[in-house]
Amino acid sequence: MTPGLTYYYRIRSVNPRGRLGKPSFSSAGIPKTGGRPASPHRLQAKVKPTRVYLSWEPVIAPVAGYIVEKQPKGADDWGRMNGVLLTSPNYEDRIGLDDFGDFSYRVIAVAFDNKKSKPSKDVSVTLLGNPRIPPPYLKDIRSSKGIVTLKFMRSEPVKRTDEFLVIRGISLRDKKGLIVSEFIGGNKTEFEDKRVKPGEDYWYQLIAIGKDKRRSEPSNKLYVRVDAPDIPRAGRPKVTFKPEPFPHMVVDFKKPPSQLLASIHRRENEKDLWINVADNIRDSAQFIDADLPRSGRVQYRILYRAENGKTGLPSKARMLTVDK
Repeated sequence: MTPGLTYYYRIRSVNPRGRLGKPSFSSAGIPKTGGRPASPHRLQAKVKPTRVYLSWEPVIAPVAGYIVEKQPKGADDWGRMNGVLLTSPNYEDRIGLDDFGDFSYRVIAVAFDNKKSKPSKDVSVTLLGNPRIPPPYLKDIRSSKGIVTLKFMRSEPVKRTDEFLVIRGISLRDKKGLIVSEFIGGNKTEFEDKRVKPGEDYWYQLIAIGKDKRRSEPSNKLYVRVDAPDIPRAGRPKVTFKPEPFPHMVVDFKKPPSQLLASIHRRENEKDLWINVADNIRDSAQFIDADLPRSGRVQYRILYRAENGKTGLPSKARMLTVDK
């Protein structure tokens, strides 16, 4: 009889002629083991790129199956690997590129009445793996004069970091964000973002890229509200009248500083209000005005403005006479 298995019994009567009577109701019985099953022995492990193959000699006495346990080096607890008992004396532990370090395995036999053997002698393996680089640490974020400055730390070992990417999100509702930087050298610890709008809320994260070009998980997240940049007074523009191919004015001016926009104002008389003839100029330093009066004097001036609407002092005006 096999300990742990359920056996059913019933009784039938037999008359002198050998005829059987109806069977009785059945009764069940489970024989118990005399103790724990023997421990598995001769546990062996072979490490391959994607798996660790374990094998051992089966226990002589019948058992319900085996449990495989795994323990990282330095840990106190063992973790069970198989949810269902193994009925054959072998097991494959699937490993990935992120699995690396020293590990131990052991096997426990389980009898049919759920009694467990003592663990086998453990076997140790070293997984070389190709772990991803740990994420960097974003330690400080500041806004000054319309520029956001990030300060961060590389993760250890620092030699593994090849480059960084910066992720920026707009407002708290933006959960994913966008990559806003070119690749930043792995020896850098600071980044400036000038492409932001004063008065807006942003959050930032960093991603490290290792020498093998694998990316880390995103770093911690920090939040900032961008203040307004200093707005200098615009320089006096240069104005030139061109009669050909059509009458027009060429207004040359200094391109606005980073984070600022330029506006061009015009008026015809000293007592007239200034009219905005061009706005939101960022990357240009010239304006063509073809909507001119037939004759008379025309004045132009330049004004710098931040994204939040704050303006600096207007430039000195430049006056020219129109004669079509």
